[in-house]
Amino acid sequence: MSRFIPSFLIALMLLSLPEPVRGQTQTPSPGEEKTRSTEFPGFDQIVPRSSQLLSEASRDRLRIEDLRDSAVLRERVENVRHDLRDIESRVGEVVGPLGQGFNQLLDLRGKLSEADDSLGVILDDLSSRIAEISAIGSSWRSKKTFWKEWRDFLGKQSITVPQQEFEQAGKTIEGVLEQVSAASTPLIRQQKEVTDLKSRVTDLLTQIEEIVRRQNFRKVSHSFASREFIRQFNSGLWSRVLEGLGNVQGIGAEFLRSQGWIIALQTLVIFLLGGFIHHHRAKVEDTEEWHFILFHPWATGAFVSLCSLSVLYSGASPLWDLLLWAVAASSASILVCALLEDSGKRFMVWFLAALFLLSLILRGIAFPTPLYRLYLALLSLFGAPLFWVLAANNQREHEGELTGFAAALRLGAVILLVSFLAQFGGYSTISFRLIDSSLKTVFLGLFAAMAVKLGQGGPLRW
Repeated sequence: MSRFIPSFLIALMLLSLPEPVRGQTQTPSPGEEKTRSTEFPGFDQIVPRSSQLLSEASRDRLRIEDLRDSAVLRERVENVRHDLRDIESRVGEVVGPLGQGFNQLLDLRGKLSEADDSLGVILDDLSSRIAEISAIGSSWRSKKTFWKEWRDFLGKQSITVPQQEFEQAGKTIEGVLEQVSAASTPLIRQQKEVTDLKSRVTDLLTQIEEIVRRQNFRKVSHSFASREFIRQFNSGLWSRVLEGLGNVQGIGAEFLRSQGWIIALQTLVIFLLGGFIHHHRAKVEDTEEWHFILFHPWATGAFVSLCSLSVLYSGASPLWDLLLWAVAASSASILVCALLEDSGKRFMVWFLAALFLLSLILRGIAFPTPLYRLYLALLSLFGAPLFWVLAANNQREHEGELTGFAAALRLGAVILLVSFLAQFGGYSTISFRLIDSSLKTVFLGLFAAMAVKLGQGGPLRW
């Protein structure tokens, strides 16, 4: 009895201990041990899992090599780098003494914008490659942890572990991770180079914008009445025209290889949509508001195709851009004129379309500034009275009422007159900007109006 009491007291003390303290002395229950054992496959899965690991490694190695191969990207980066060096040298030539041109600045700004877009596409491609390689690396690091813990778990179960299989798995995993590291480093370095190039492009764009802003209301060219302006018209001007024509970048084989599918898709849309309209137009010929589409199926197909798919192009040459604009302007003019009932309005649409394309051509060939200034002066000198006469005729046809079309024509006449006076006095920058911005606004406005009417139908009434 005396021996039983101390034992009873000891048992009572143990029962009164807090739960965590008692738990420290307990061994895992059979249920807990069973749960832990199900975290890893059994001994019989070592060989199948090893074979599967080799297969996955072979697949991911090939994918990493595909992602690592950025030869096409490097070539595109070098092309942009070369163009950027040329643009930087031309900025120094364009910005200088009197007689230098605003249209050349616009040309350089357009090329810089194209370079910026191209670098943006390259950066997106590099980022997606790096992200995919990183995801592959993360997956294989998880595999490395799994195989190590699986090996340790089997060892604790007093199971003879086949060391060769686990060593082979470790070598396979390390090999893939080394390839991931080797592939990521050059891509990250290239990403840094492209980012630096993009920063240079942004700085140049900012510089050009600042130059244009400063020159807006400054006399930056010789007055038409000065001898210096007359002296610019020499044999060297014609040589510069020929040089500009020779420097126009053509449509290269690389462009056709990389983006020929867009051309094929646009052509397919033109023929499918145009053919569909041509084939089914008899069913809806009674609907007059759709006649502008029904009787111009190919123009409709061309307009829809170019407006919807041209955004897919990247790094297209100026010549290809000009061809796209020519087709778009022609098809839009055909459709807009089919919606207009007034002959004066139809004349203005074709007149503006011709001026728009001519302006693109002259800028594309870097037309010499003196000749470009003379062209704009003559355009303003003859265009202002023409617009005023057309406005008067339109107002007379509407019994003296000032229509929106007549008001727009008179505003255009005033802009052309101001442009001529500014050009004559040597304030060529503001003259360039007036005509360039007005022409783009009006013509792109017609594009927008026509696009809306494609969805609504009906004549345009101004």
